[in-house]
Amino acid sequence: MASEVPQAQTGSQSHNTAETKSGIKPSLANSIDNVEANTGSSVGSNKPISNVESDEVIKDKSKIDFTEGGNFKFYPDNPENHRHKYRWVNKEPSKFYDPCEESRQASMNCVLRNQLDKTVCQDFFDAYTECKTDFFKKKNKDRRQGKGGWGFWD
Repeated sequence: MASEVPQAQTGSQSHNTAETKSGIKPSLANSIDNVEANTGSSVGSNKPISNVESDEVIKDKSKIDFTEGGNFKFYPDNPENHRHKYRWVNKEPSKFYDPCEESRQASMNCVLRNQLDKTVCQDFFDAYTECKTDFFKKKNKDRRQGKGGWGFWD
């Protein structure tokens, strides 16, 4: 037997909150069905999910690839994130904004730890330089493609 929920009336609008016989809204029930279809298992079953990676260890050194996917980078920041564009524009004119803040901070921490030999920190400096280069490549690419939002000239 389907349970009915009274309809709430606000002004001239009424909101229909119909539920199925299981007590779940139809839109939620559809999304659960989609998840079940994608994972290959149902909510109450003990079937294993088909797309789980195995725990097999690769012992052949020639088959190990740490850069699989091709998106390997040497810095923790994401300079191509669209949020940097808005932070860049919304900063005050005399303020400095660094989209590679984590890389910069790692470089500074390395310099503070190794004050006698700064050559130890060369990898950190290179990572920061690469991050800044990627950020400005993204900025220039957006401007060439006509995407606005990088400053007053747009």
